[in-house]
Amino acid sequence: CLYRVLYEGKDQVKPSWYVIETTPYSRSASLSSGAPTAHRVFLTYRRALDSQGLHTLGVTDIGLLLPSKGEIAPHTFCRVDKNLNTSLWSPALYVCYKRAVANANALLYKASLISRYPEEDLEAFPLPESVPVFCLPMGVALESWPMNTKYQLPIFSTFVLTSASGDKVYGAAIQFYESFSRELLSERQSVRLGLLSVVDRRPITNRSLQVKKSICVLSHWPFFTVFQKFLTFIYRYSISGPHVLPLEKHISSFMHNVPFPSPQRPRILVQVHTNTFNILVQVHTKTFN
Repeated sequence: CLYRVLYEGKDQVKPSWYVIETTPYSRSASLSSGAPTAHRVFLTYRRALDSQGLHTLGVTDIGLLLPSKGEIAPHTFCRVDKNLNTSLWSPALYVCYKRAVANANALLYKASLISRYPEEDLEAFPLPESVPVFCLPMGVALESWPMNTKYQLPIFSTFVLTSASGDKVYGAAIQFYESFSRELLSERQSVRLGLLSVVDRRPITNRSLQVKKSICVLSHWPFFTVFQKFLTFIYRYSISGPHVLPLEKHISSFMHNVPFPSPQRPRILVQVHTNTFNILVQVHTKTFN
């Protein structure tokens, strides 16, 4: 959203802009000093469309400035050049705001491991502890969206880890959003996510709740194109239904039944599901040198 300052009786409210006339407790939201000769002054705002994608630029912080005390707008803040104190006897007062990537109402948590396969470390391939951080480097976000918000497409990323012995582990991950139940939230979390009104704790039902997750493949070989196709299949299969086989069956089958490429057989075709795509694994002889 954007902010402007409106002088009552002098300025007209522009189309698609709204005036903040009252506080959440139904008091006047006028920012003027209240002197008899002063005009009432209000903040006006314009919201982005509900259908607009998340994580776009918007107002993320506002503040007040008293130039008579030497105050200036902080770095990255913009000052609105309309004095909030219209009285001749009051010091000038200005509002400033900061525009940044406006995330949805969100709670952030440290990324951690939910499940894994295999469940126990292999002697030759222990699971690095830093994997959750590389899969979700910005942490786990629990977000509240307007109902008609465009769904966020999954994001594919890769990373390389190096052990103390110098061995490299190649990781491929896909980040996506998944529905989250409101019943698992506390009242405080619901208020912060905009699911309960601040004043009377009234439920707000026109919002959905989403949590960011990630699935990842780790390997000693950088077959990133193949991993991306496999992770995309796992993701699509997990959100579709009904399922003939549980998701774990596809993962274990891929891990145990698919032969590893060799110089004698460098091309491996895997049909992961009926009416879906084939995965082609291909390596060159020099890979094994």
